[in-house]
This record gives sequence, C-alpha cells and structure tokens, in this order.
Amino acid sequence: MKTNRLQSKRIGLAILTLLMLVAVFVSLMVGVTHFSVGEIFSIIGQRFSADGETTISNTVFWNLRMPRVVLCLLVGAALSVCGASYQSIFRNPLTDPYILGISSGASLGAAISILMGWE
Repeated sequence: MKTNRLQSKRIGLAILTLLMLVAVFVSLMVGVTHFSVGEIFSIIGQRFSADGETTISNTVFWNLRMPRVVLCLLVGAALSVCGASYQSIFRNPLTDPYILGISSGASLGAAISILMGWE
C-alpha cells in the first residue's frame, strides 16, 4: 500500500513537471514576436555554439522572454515554499497569508510606495 502511494506521488510529480515545461514553452512562444518550438531550440542552440549570431529574435528571446520566464518560476517556487512553511508552522492545510497580517502589511507597503512615487 505504501509503495502504491509513493508511486502515485511520483506519477503526479512527473505530470506536474511536464505541465510546467509546457507552460514555459508556451510563455516563450507567445508575445508580440511569435516564436515556434523549432525557433526556440534554434535560438538556444545558437547561444551555446561558436557561430551564434546576434539578431533581433535572439535579443528579444534572451533579454526579454527568458528573464521573465525564469523570474516567474523563481517567484512561484518562493510562494509555494512560503505557503508550505505556513501550513507546517500552523499545522493547518487551510492556512492563508491573512493569519498573521502579512497581506495587510504588503498592502500597506504597496500603498506607501505608490504615494511616495517610488517605482
């Protein structure tokens, strides 16, 4: 029974990883400049080869799209770790950021930065 549960968790993790990779490729393709899957692999291959050209497509991909996708992955990972730590600290799977007032503090910080004109 325990191996069945472990195997189902592994399958679930593999499916979620595959869905994340699909979401990454879709977010790299969609935008003002559309890239196909072949173009994405071509741009990545050119980056790591000796004959890498600097084109507009390469610049858009490496300076705009890739940092955005990597930042989204990092922010998502950080939020999931924070949520899991909240749930483990309070031993409650329904814990949310309103328990300690973190959401209210974030709202206050955003309002102060907007009123002060900080970007």
